[in-house]
Amino acid sequence: MSFKFANNPSSKLLSAISATATGLVSLAGDGAKFPAITSPEQFRITLFDAQNIREICRVTDVTGDTFSVLRSQEGTTAPIAGWPAGTAFRLQLTKETLEAFLQLDEEHQFTEQQGVPETTLTYGATIPWALKTNQVTFVTLTGTTALLSNPTGLINGFTYILSVVQDGAGGRALTYGTDYDFGADGAPDHSLRTANQLDIVTFVARNNKMRGAYQLGFTL
Repeated sequence: MSFKFANNPSSKLLSAISATATGLVSLAGDGAKFPAITSPEQFRITLFDAQNIREICRVTDVTGDTFSVLRSQEGTTAPIAGWPAGTAFRLQLTKETLEAFLQLDEEHQFTEQQGVPETTLTYGATIPWALKTNQVTFVTLTGTTALLSNPTGLINGFTYILSVVQDGAGGRALTYGTDYDFGADGAPDHSLRTANQLDIVTFVARNNKMRGAYQLGFTL
């Protein structure tokens, strides 16, 4: 489920609805107060009266002032007689809405891809790497040699991915700062790559060092 929100939107029914109606119309112009949604997005509204009778509805579409709704959500029930014109309704947080948010201490299954967008590091004689905003990144080597400076924002246990791309000349070198550790294999020699080849370097942060492994010589 994908929920949308707005700050305290409310309205009233322009006309009465039955207990089973799947659409309702707000007062003129009030539809714009509520979130714009496209499937599978949704939000919840609560209809209520002075006797504290309440019905939660799932809104699946808003077109102008017309709301498409699934009725009697989360254990609530529509009044047998329906709701009269002038009944108030508003967008509210509900139990099911809040429980849909990810909990840090629970396992989760995703129905769509999850990931970190790739960014680009700026090439120079010294190349800074701010990990906070560049967890997955690449740099194109365009000069004879450059130094990848010690990263900032390292979090132990996190994984970081760097793609090193040769320009149209190839043979470009990249050296690494003292916070990078490649173990017994040593750092990769990127200068052995030819034009437009790619090396992929994967790091796991451990004990405040970037522990690296690499795969070399991909052709773009």
